[in-house]
Formats: sequence, C-alpha cells, structure tokens
Amino acid sequence: MDYYALDLIPEPVLIVDENYQVLFANKKAREIYGNRAETCYGLSHSFPAPCYEYEGHSCPVKNIRELGIEKSGVLHVHKTQEGERYFYVV
Repeated sequence: MDYYALDLIPEPVLIVDENYQVLFANKKAREIYGNRAETCYGLSHSFPAPCYEYEGHSCPVKNIRELGIEKSGVLHVHKTQEGERYFYVV
C-alpha cells in the first residue's frame, strides 16, 4: 500500500503493525523522529516496553488485540509530556 498521501497531513502519522513496529512515518513524523525503524512506543516516548505498561498511557494496538479484531484502522490521539498532540493510524 502506498502511504505517501499521508505526507499531506500536517501532524505526525505512524502506520504501526500488530507488533508495534512502525511500518511508515509520514513527512511530519520523519521531521520529528528522523528515519529510525523501531517500535511506536520507542519512537514516540522512548519507552523500552509498550505504552500500556505505563500508567496513564493507552494503546490502540492492545485494544484491537483484546477485542479480537483481525484488521482495523484506528485514529489514536494522545498528548506527550510536552502537551503536543500526535495522531497514529493503526
């Protein structure tokens, strides 16, 4: 799938697989994070483990797994400690 149309979105967008690996980062996300290949929680929070293991952090990948949904698209919005909003498409 060609995700480069997501480069038009002015907010960072990450395409994440079921193992939390970032499959694609749009232009804004690459500007913020660089072109590092890693997990969404490592990239966005520098966490060594998935976000849900930390108090106050939800995880759309975990929610999708718990619901037993095989494939899904989710728009997930959260704030970092700096108060910035990030949008993840899973």
